[in-house]
Amino acid sequence: METFKIKLMLLGLMLMAGNLYGQPFKIGDTLPEQFFDKVYPAMDLTTGEETTLTLNDYRDKLVILYYWFNGCGPCIRSLNKCDSIQPLLKGKNYVVIPFTYQSLETTRQILQRFQWSMTTITADSIPYDTFDGNTFRNTAWIKDGKVYATPESKYLTAENIIKVLENQPNPFPLQVNKMQVATR
Repeated sequence: METFKIKLMLLGLMLMAGNLYGQPFKIGDTLPEQFFDKVYPAMDLTTGEETTLTLNDYRDKLVILYYWFNGCGPCIRSLNKCDSIQPLLKGKNYVVIPFTYQSLETTRQILQRFQWSMTTITADSIPYDTFDGNTFRNTAWIKDGKVYATPESKYLTAENIIKVLENQPNPFPLQVNKMQVATR
């Protein structure tokens, strides 16, 4: 009986591995406390030092999660753009947190070519799996503990960040059209 319980528990953990929270979250959904409390493996993209990160540290900010990986040219260009807009938004209540499924060692290789003033979540796909896969492209904007938007990275601009922080009405499409996702 004890072996059965262990196997059942392992099966449950494997099923949850794709999405720790069950159903993906959609725009307007409140994120659970576990999402903010989870300690993610991370790396400082300036120094390459291993660290950890918890989203609870940024709960009072507009959090923009940005999915990327080493072999993605558009991802690298977007990280360069994110890094370059930071001085324009100095003192604003936001943070961009890149995340990748790649290991710390693989992620560290990018520092041979680039260095950014950000910390990235590494070796974890849970942030990606947390949001509606039919619409989530490569950014998820979280505001006031809720999913605000899941737009394409082209909307990750200083102007749009300011508009969201100032509660201006929908400065960009809040999600990618499902037809756009299907045709890419």
